[in-house]
Amino acid sequence: FRLNVTNAGIKNNAPDVIVGTAIQSWQPGVLKVKFQGAPVYGTYKVLDTDYTSYASVYSCINFFLFKIEFAWVLTRDTIPTPEISAMAEKVFTDRNINTGLFVKTVQAAPEVILQPGPCEEKSTKSEFDMSKVKYS
Repeated sequence: FRLNVTNAGIKNNAPDVIVGTAIQSWQPGVLKVKFQGAPVYGTYKVLDTDYTSYASVYSCINFFLFKIEFAWVLTRDTIPTPEISAMAEKVFTDRNINTGLFVKTVQAAPEVILQPGPCEEKSTKSEFDMSKVKYS
């Protein structure tokens, strides 16, 4: 299953768009995502989603003796309700992902933070179904 991915936002007070491709992995809840200009596909793990208002997504890359972790709360609304934000954050804390390092993105490039140690396995939404994803 393959779909197009469009990330749009504001960067330096101007519209910023990047497009890519997502492919469903053989593992439930795991997508391989590649954006324009990227040399390889990244592994994006859908930790949880309700298919209509939010998805909690996680990725970890081993980099020599360090790891680089990325986490996103993807929402349909620019400003999600406090309930949706709390529900999405709980998904990370339940999997021992330190949300204290989270930085609210204002549609700009994320910072990369190197952390010591290898990536650990995180459980995904085992019954993730790409056919339930709502497109807008």
